Amino acid sequence: MELPEWKPRADSEMRKASAVALASSVLSVREKMLLPHLREILSIAVWKYTECDGKYATRYRSEGALFASSSEVHHEHVITRKAIVDRLLLDPANTQGILATSIGCVVLRSEHRLLAVAEKADKTLAGWDRYQVAGVAVWDLLEGRKIV
Repeated sequence: MELPEWKPRADSEMRKASAVALASSVLSVREKMLLPHLREILSIAVWKYTECDGKYATRYRSEGALFASSSEVHHEHVITRKAIVDRLLLDPANTQGILATSIGCVVLRSEHRLLAVAEKADKTLAGWDRYQVAGVAVWDLLEGRKIV
């Protein structure tokens, strides 16, 4: 199978750094913020980090989404935004390292529902394990290999 070509945007690292700066800034004044506001801004920072190459131009794509149009797909967070935000709140000194674990993966909308069902059935599932249990095969387009 001929995989779509993928390469990071020219400003990908700058976009990641911007998301880290956003999260770090808001965490530095966390005592002045309402928790729902803090969580929302941190969630936005996670979005911005995982969209550094474009919302639907991620390095990782499900097999079903390899050649699908943007109207058929969903930008998934391999480790959920909630989990990343929880980690940021517990360890704000490691903001850059935590955000580096934020990975976007483009999946079909139907696969997104399968991932939600798998997670709901087993709350301990995290990362690529959710994809494996849900039966969603994933390709790393940079390395040209199937990872799940």
